[in-house]
Amino acid sequence: ASWDGTEWRALGDGVRVMSGNSPVSLATFDPDGAGLQPDRLIAGGQFTQAGNIGAVNIASWDGLAWSSLGGGFNQGIEAMAIFDPDGDGPAPPELYAGGRFIRTPDGPARGLARWDGAHWHALSSELSAPYDVRVTDFTLWDPDGTGPAAELLVVVGWFTSAGGLPANGIVAWDGAA
Repeated sequence: ASWDGTEWRALGDGVRVMSGNSPVSLATFDPDGAGLQPDRLIAGGQFTQAGNIGAVNIASWDGLAWSSLGGGFNQGIEAMAIFDPDGDGPAPPELYAGGRFIRTPDGPARGLARWDGAHWHALSSELSAPYDVRVTDFTLWDPDGTGPAAELLVVVGWFTSAGGLPANGIVAWDGAA
């Protein structure tokens, strides 16, 4: 539900969760950056339906209706973040999703994937572990404040390396490595 300052309003028919589960992560995503499209509310978790459409573990709310976000993930989404690797550059921000999945609607990805507004992609530097990879949270971090260095996406969870380098449960992503 959403609160408008006076009352609660339902988001359509909501999402149909799997037994004992619920949406666990929300993000506000503008699919075209500063373009004409409005922001969308993205819900991630373990569910099979949003409103009256099939939406497996991730769905988008445009203010009027739910839609699937490129198909479904084979496992639930636990964390989401919006990250713009080129800052104020020409590329729009991207939506990052984390969880215990090994497959996105567009192909394999181990626990971490990014949505460019049209397709899901695995990162070029994959997370790995001797067991299941699981991303549990994200935050944005600017290591030099207002200095020239770009903001980084910090990823936490269950993994032991990133891009072949040691990374015990925490790593920073700059959009390329």
